[in-house]
Amino acid sequence: FLKDFVNDYLVNRTIEYFINMANSLEILAHRTAESLELITAEMVAIRIVAMHNRFALDYFLSAYRGTCAVIGAEYCTYSSDKSNLIQKIRTEAIQSWV
Repeated sequence: FLKDFVNDYLVNRTIEYFINMANSLEILAHRTAESLELITAEMVAIRIVAMHNRFALDYFLSAYRGTCAVIGAEYCTYSSDKSNLIQKIRTEAIQSWV
């Protein structure tokens, strides 16, 4: 009798442990997705500010053929916008959890 009781207790504790672990993992996944969304929004805002600054510099340095002509073309880089791709990956991940 005691052996059966201990076995049942251990099985129930193991099941509870896995349920708690699954719940914790789901919370972590949702918080990660939320963080990714916030970081992406911040990166988009920073990219916009950088482009505005670049346009202003180009305007002021237009007499010298623009910013890249003054500081050198090797320092003028294009910053690609991956926010749509990140948003798509996040959406697909959330849909797969449901």
